[in-house]
Formats: sequence, structure tokens, C-alpha cells
Amino acid sequence: MLEIANAEEQYILDTRQYGTLAQLGLSVPSEVAENYTVTVAADNAATPPTYTITGTAIGGQVSDGDISLLSDGTKTPADKWQ
Repeated sequence: MLEIANAEEQYILDTRQYGTLAQLGLSVPSEVAENYTVTVAADNAATPPTYTITGTAIGGQVSDGDISLLSDGTKTPADKWQ
């Protein structure tokens, strides 16, 4: 998720908007994809533009729950990011 966030910051500098995983030229590593469905939701109409990266838990990871990283640096749930 942090790699995606770094790519988003570079992308907004280059294009003045946030992008999708495909636009960023990124894919989710297989070891992550086994446990999470990772999505990026960009709101380029917002002032300033924002994004949310969400890892939706799947398989054996479901009991651990979902995680998110917002463009302002907020990480939820906080206890999963320690």
C-alpha cells in the first residue's frame, strides 16, 4: 500500500490527478493478492484531490479485517499499522 501511495504522489505531480492501479503501472504482488483485494479510489473532483487505498481481506485473512490508507496519511484501523 505504501508503494501505491508513493506512486500516487508522483502521478499527481506529473498529471495533476490521482490514478488507478493500471494508470500507475502497478499490480498487486501475488503474496498480497492471496490475502487482500486491493483497490484504489481516486476523487479528482475533490479540492484537493484525494485517494483511498483499500485492502479488503479475503481467505484466511478475513478474520484480521480490512485496511485502508488515505491520501492524507490516515491509516485505518490504526492498530493494524503498528
